[in-house]
Order: sequence, then C-alpha cells, then structure tokens
Amino acid sequence: MKKILLLSSALMLAACASTPPQVADLTEMPGSYDHAASVPGAEVEQEWWRAFGDPDLDTLIAEALAANQDLAAGVARVRQARASLSSATASLLPSISGGASASSNSENGFDDFSTSGRLSASYQLDIFGETRANRRASKASYDAQQFDQRGLELTVQSDVAFTYFSIIAQRERLDVAKSNLEISERIYNIIEKRYEAGDVSGFD
Repeated sequence: MKKILLLSSALMLAACASTPPQVADLTEMPGSYDHAASVPGAEVEQEWWRAFGDPDLDTLIAEALAANQDLAAGVARVRQARASLSSATASLLPSISGGASASSNSENGFDDFSTSGRLSASYQLDIFGETRANRRASKASYDAQQFDQRGLELTVQSDVAFTYFSIIAQRERLDVAKSNLEISERIYNIIEKRYEAGDVSGFD
C-alpha cells in the first residue's frame, strides 16, 4: 500500500513539473499594430544607409559605431544577458560529472598498473516551474537587450546621416548664396560704370 501511495505521489509531482504556470500577457498591443510587420518598408535593412551610395557616409557611420561608448556598453549588456540565458538553460538539463585515476606499484622487477574511473549524473526536478520561469525571464531579458542595442545603433546611424545631409544641404545653400552675390556684384559694377559714364541716374 505504501509503495502504491509513493508511486501515485511521484506521478502527481511529475505531472506538476510538466505543466508550466500560466502567466498573464501584460504586453498586449492595440489592434492597429497587428499588421505592422506586413506594411511595405516596415523591416529596416541592417545597413540601410548604403542605399544612398555615398562612401563618405559609409565611412562616417562606421567610425561612429566603432567609437560610441554607449554602443560598447550595450554590447557588454547583450553578452551578459546571453550568458544568463545559457546558465538558465543549463539548469534544465541533467548535470554529469566524471573522473579517472591511475596508480602503479613496482615490485619484484615488474610494474603493476591499476586504473579507476567514475561517472555520475544528476537531475533536479522542476516541480513548481521555477527553473523554467527563470529561463523564460532570462530569454525575455536577452531579447530586450538585443532590441535596445539595435535601437541605439539605429539612433547613432540616423543621427550621423541626418547631420551629414544637413551639412551637405547647408553647403549647397552657401554655394547658391555665393553665386547670387557674384551676380549682384556684376550687376552693380555694370550700373556703376554706366552711372560714371552718365548713362543712368543715381537712382539706378
């Protein structure tokens, strides 16, 4: 009778261990976001700025990504989150340990060798789902760090591109202003000569 009760208890505990706890979804998005991924252009290319075909812009963005300290710290956070995820995943697997030893004893002119080895395995039941919950939390943290890092990269890239094109636009405006100034100076010189020749009045 005791064996039957123990077997029933073990089966009940195993059933509990195989049933993950239900977690409420607190991140439900509005309906307008359901089809955001299917909108043309929703996916951002990894190196979107290369579509402009400007080598100077490519160089500037590469330098900015390499020198930005926030990005370097973000990479470290992503690696830390990945290590935590690996550790949490390993907790769900059996742990195996082993060892080996050898010894010798020389007597009567010959050697006597002996060897021994051992191998052991252990597995901890996740009865209440704590280990799997920790693994899900580590996976969510890892994903969040990756998204944060990608968002930071996009911010740096877009800031460099915006500044670069703003400088180009200002240079073009400056060239146009210089050209207009040269035209105005030519007109002024022509009118001045005509005035000196008495061809036009001072009002011109």
